[in-house]
Amino acid sequence: MTIRELEPGEFTRLKTVSDGIVPDPHTSVAVVAENEEGIVGRILALQPVHLEGTWVAEGKRSGLLAYRMFKFMESTLKDKYGVSYLLAFSRDPVVTGYLERLGYRDMHFSVLAREL
Repeated sequence: MTIRELEPGEFTRLKTVSDGIVPDPHTSVAVVAENEEGIVGRILALQPVHLEGTWVAEGKRSGLLAYRMFKFMESTLKDKYGVSYLLAFSRDPVVTGYLERLGYRDMHFSVLAREL
């Protein structure tokens, strides 16, 4: 059994593994376990695109400014950078409700961290 990092040109091999996720090799790391049968294990380190630092001045919060900024950001990410999936994190129920009204859905999972 060999455990190793895939080279960028090998990422297409991941199409046949589990759920078929093939991340961008320029922004991620793929470690695989291989034997004579091929890939028998995989773990990915991804840099998911997520929204952060959203802020609108106090006197401008009751209008459509935040909505317009979100829509502009989303179209920029999709059209200019080819982003097809976007995350937004929230601990504040008010912010969560706003994000849900914008079409974001609660993924019902925990975000865990570990310092290295």
